[in-house]
Amino acid sequence: MEPQDLFRHDRMYPGVSIQTHRGSVENDLTAVPASVDPRRVTNRGMEGLTLTPDGSKLVGMMQNALQQDGGTSGSEVRILVWDTVDPGAAPDEYVYELNTGAGTGMVVSEIVAVNDREFLIIERDKNEGTAAQAKRIIKIDLDGATNVAGIADLDDAGTYTSVAQSLFMDLIVGVDGSSTGITDFANLQTLLTGAATFDLFPEKLEGIAFGPELDDGRHLLLIGNDNDNDFRSDQPNYVLAFAVDPTDLAYTPRSSPMPRPSLPPRLRPRCCWCRR
Repeated sequence: MEPQDLFRHDRMYPGVSIQTHRGSVENDLTAVPASVDPRRVTNRGMEGLTLTPDGSKLVGMMQNALQQDGGTSGSEVRILVWDTVDPGAAPDEYVYELNTGAGTGMVVSEIVAVNDREFLIIERDKNEGTAAQAKRIIKIDLDGATNVAGIADLDDAGTYTSVAQSLFMDLIVGVDGSSTGITDFANLQTLLTGAATFDLFPEKLEGIAFGPELDDGRHLLLIGNDNDNDFRSDQPNYVLAFAVDPTDLAYTPRSSPMPRPSLPPRLRPRCCWCRR
């Protein structure tokens, strides 16, 4: 199996050929009827990738709905789950419903595994500073969700169950004291602005990861932003650190190494010194 075959579209959607964009060049595997047009939206592909704690599953999440699921006006975001021991097998697929519905510019920009079934994702709008309205950390649970693998267009899926979700952290709500969210924004406000406004709040929160366990038993959760290589003073890079109480999250640290799939000889790791 060639490495590119691991992500062949007919493995993702058996019997369906999916178009992809590579810059301005369309990679047509076979002709696809215009009425189906199954493909990702340009520059809105798989934005999040994570391993489950035991390394057995590789989980990816799209930034937006696929073209055939509504594109930038859609609210149904696909989650793909690969078996790392058998990466050539078609992945399972699940659907996440954006909270604000269709046509609002909301995207998903990262995912991290909490345990073997629960994940934290970043759901956000495309605004920065005081214009930002939605920067959320959502906890999702795959248990009970419908596996929609092989269904190219979700309009043809009939009735299905999206992944369960709950608000875990809201980085915007609560700033003015009118609603709940993070209850104490004082340190975060000082870090970002030096004042009681979010005029420097970044648009693109795009990184989330767990750090080492803290001495008091709490979990270290790290959130970072992408400033698109913008070296202006009004869009620096931040790493926001939060201590999470274990009672709020059933987090499982990685306890075993990732299984090693069989790789073609030319892809096997070699010693960097002797080139073996």
